[in-house]
Amino acid sequence: GFEVAYQQFYDFLPGLLGNLGLQANYTFIKAKTTPPSNGADADQDGNVDESQTGVYRFAVDDMLGQSKHIANVVGIYQDEKLEARLAYNWRSKYLTTYRDYVTGFPVFNSASGTLDASLKYQFVPQLQARASIANILDAKSKARVQIDQAGTLYDRFSFLNDRRIVVGLLAQF
Repeated sequence: GFEVAYQQFYDFLPGLLGNLGLQANYTFIKAKTTPPSNGADADQDGNVDESQTGVYRFAVDDMLGQSKHIANVVGIYQDEKLEARLAYNWRSKYLTTYRDYVTGFPVFNSASGTLDASLKYQFVPQLQARASIANILDAKSKARVQIDQAGTLYDRFSFLNDRRIVVGLLAQF
């Protein structure tokens, strides 16, 4: 695989614009593994031993939890008192399990992205206000099951990742 990254503060811009910055990266990973076998045949009678009857279909050789494409973009504003960040993180589909507990089919999470933000303000050296919000867009995670050797995917289940807001005050004595 490979990764490309970019990071810069635009301090050459006039006025408040000189406090803007950008971070971005893209990662491509082509990783495969040996698919799980369908069990052991210790007595070599041609039948999988009873304790090893888990069925792994379609010889999926993806690595668990590994997306092929990952991208992140972070916009930044930072001066002596204020720091603000807006970050978008995205990843392509990835394998979550080789074998669904009901069907025995492999399950993938669909491609998804989240938008997060954070804000810090330094009132005086001993007092700082902080706030952050995760999953601003209320992104939904969708699991899809592979139903044939060709890789056809159908929805299996989905869940909504909660939006989280945190506000705080940091005082140092």
